[in-house]
Amino acid sequence: ALNRVKLYRTGRVYSYDLRNEAHRRIPIAANDIIDVPQLNWLGNGGGHPGRKPPFANPARPGPTIHIKRPEWNPERPYVRVLDAVMAEGGDWQSLYRIQRDVHGWRADFYLDCIELLVHRGLPEAARRVARELAELDPQSAELLRRAARALRRLGAHEESTALFARILAMTPGDQVALHDAAMAAMHNGQQERAARLLWQAVLAGDDSYRRGRPLVYLEELNALLVRANLQPGPLGIDPRFIRHVPLDLRVVLEWDAEQCNVDLHVRNPLDIPFPPVHGPDVERHFRSGNVSRGYGPESYGATQAYPGTYTFEARFYGDWNEPGRS
Repeated sequence: ALNRVKLYRTGRVYSYDLRNEAHRRIPIAANDIIDVPQLNWLGNGGGHPGRKPPFANPARPGPTIHIKRPEWNPERPYVRVLDAVMAEGGDWQSLYRIQRDVHGWRADFYLDCIELLVHRGLPEAARRVARELAELDPQSAELLRRAARALRRLGAHEESTALFARILAMTPGDQVALHDAAMAAMHNGQQERAARLLWQAVLAGDDSYRRGRPLVYLEELNALLVRANLQPGPLGIDPRFIRHVPLDLRVVLEWDAEQCNVDLHVRNPLDIPFPPVHGPDVERHFRSGNVSRGYGPESYGATQAYPGTYTFEARFYGDWNEPGRS
């Protein structure tokens, strides 16, 4: 693996062989980028893992991560009408109740209204709408999950935690319910409970439609054990599954709607495709590799992130033949 190191300089890619003394003497500039295979990162594929990434340079700039919400672009008629009334300072509450009588049987109506209210700077009103979504069908785990995740995004962690616990009681042993409950416990400082729940999610039955999710949950578990300084044995976790890999960058994509498939695409600052995208979509992406088929989540990680700006995209497949992007 020593000859697979790459040096990126002034837009060109050079092979960088660590067995070559002349190569080892090449000074590394601040704007250079070194691509080291994971085997090298962990100690050249054998022996003891490396204590630090090769060519570590404190003066080298790190990656830039910009979190940007999509610009508000109301497309549905009820959202457009509500937005117009709110812009004029009108009685949007009365109009919302009228619209709810017509469209209130649809979960996306509440989610659209939540996003509009957040956009208009009314988080408490958005939380009330999320509570109404939870009351739409109290026996539907999917609807309760959408409401709980909306409340979590809105900062209502106590309410979202209670809903996640309710969903887990309704669907014991479900992978998604276990993972959601673990994330809630982690946020509330219950690290040992979170680790046990994540381990249960890893061991839970995995059908073909939801294949691959335990891998993402195992990543979460490994990171949690390191952050909280927990040992797997006392928690009933098989240590053979524990091997923490330090990352510069990790992105997890989740979505609320079941029975659908969304893939995570990542474009790095160099715009180098890995693996390349073929066919009519010739844009260059790093892809998550579709780790979990069907109802998420998807995960992407980089042990040594390139400096620059990263672009993250979600690609929705309504079926396996006609791709579309959102």
